[in-house]
Amino acid sequence: MSGVECSRPSGVADREAQGYSMNAHGARGSTELLTRLFDAAPSDADLQEALKVAREEYRVLRWWKLGQPAVDAIKVKLDIPQEKAGGVLTDLVQMHSEKLQVTVNAFPYGLPALDGVLVDVTMERQVAG
Repeated sequence: MSGVECSRPSGVADREAQGYSMNAHGARGSTELLTRLFDAAPSDADLQEALKVAREEYRVLRWWKLGQPAVDAIKVKLDIPQEKAGGVLTDLVQMHSEKLQVTVNAFPYGLPALDGVLVDVTMERQVAG
């Protein structure tokens, strides 16, 4: 077999010559999403604690991310027991900031006594204008 030299496709070589690379953009995936939502990615310990608290206070029924590849919004549907609803809703509303638009729609359920609250939450990253 003769020696065949493989070269990089011209588009890849051109981009590398301009200083682009697969790793040049820093954090990706979940770390990038958390950084965009919260200004800095929380530590693993912070995430563990948040998950522990979340499991005790509500149940995530569904969630969606909107935007590809950059995540622009996250939508979540929660089921919160009646006794925890006030605190969780307060925490969600307090997440609203100049950089993060948080919209909360709550639907109480249960007759004759309130059993819980179904909550639709949308978190959207604000784009500087």
